[in-house]
Amino acid sequence: MANPIKGFLQRKFGISVDRHFEPTPEQLREMLDNDAVVLIDVRSDDEYRSGHIPGAGHIPHMLLDPAKLHFAEDTPIVVYCAAGGRSEYAKGVLQSAGYSNVRNFGGVNRWNGPLSEGNER
Repeated sequence: MANPIKGFLQRKFGISVDRHFEPTPEQLREMLDNDAVVLIDVRSDDEYRSGHIPGAGHIPHMLLDPAKLHFAEDTPIVVYCAAGGRSEYAKGVLQSAGYSNVRNFGGVNRWNGPLSEGNER
């Protein structure tokens, strides 16, 4: 059975969803521990408040404006959402704006550690 999110992203935005997400949870934890990544949760406000990966910033995918980000174009950025579709969209938006080191972690359920609640910034 075809993935409806994958098909929608391909048809509507020309974004091809990877067959696997990256980095692994272990790699992401190491990157976070070493302050070697900008992690962005692109889910809704309520989803973010209900539980997000510690250290994640928050920009809902439909509000993502690369012109408002002040990172070098080669800054390692990892985006995630609930299942991977919105974060794949966000990855495409960032890459189209010139960010060259963007990866899609996929869904928050891939995280194998505790989640933070509230509006951590």
